[in-house]
Amino acid sequence: MDQLGDNVGFETETLVVMGVAGSGKSTVGQSLAEHTGAHFIDADAHHPLTNIEKMRAGIALSDDDRKPWLSTLAGLIIDPTHPRKVLACSALKDDYRSILRNGNHRVHFACLVVPQDELLRRLETRSTHFFKPELLDSQLRALEIPEGEQFDGTLAVHAIVTLLARRANWPARNTPAHVSSTLSLRAPFSPRDLAIEPKEG
Repeated sequence: MDQLGDNVGFETETLVVMGVAGSGKSTVGQSLAEHTGAHFIDADAHHPLTNIEKMRAGIALSDDDRKPWLSTLAGLIIDPTHPRKVLACSALKDDYRSILRNGNHRVHFACLVVPQDELLRRLETRSTHFFKPELLDSQLRALEIPEGEQFDGTLAVHAIVTLLARRANWPARNTPAHVSSTLSLRAPFSPRDLAIEPKEG
């Protein structure tokens, strides 16, 4: 897997740390923001109540459910108050990422990829989050991994943060400290570990 990506580069204004539930995007995103002095946005905090209630009930969100939420996030991305931002967001499909990017080529994406068994292990330890583990399969089926933007989400948090900061060309504000989280160091991932069914058509 390409740990450095190709299109997260010199002029990055917003880095979207993306992936399915349990991939560590919020933990990594917040740590990256702290490490570089960027403004952190957690997409989960901007879901409308109707979306939260559906997920709590174990109902997968549709494209129509997600579009107003994505538009809200796109508005936060263009807010000039914070010139450098980190957004933690699932951003599962290319169409979703297009809404977030909104034609701005300085918005880039970094997809955290984690084997399915490890995703389930992490989700089962989250007792307070509204996302139900049984929704993971629907997210894995929907996930369209952006080419050249994959990062191994099984690495230690500080290692991922270092990689992302370097690729975004963001200078460190401080040395990344050890982060205690559900993330753990695992063997390097293999694409077959994802257990994603090939898309038809």
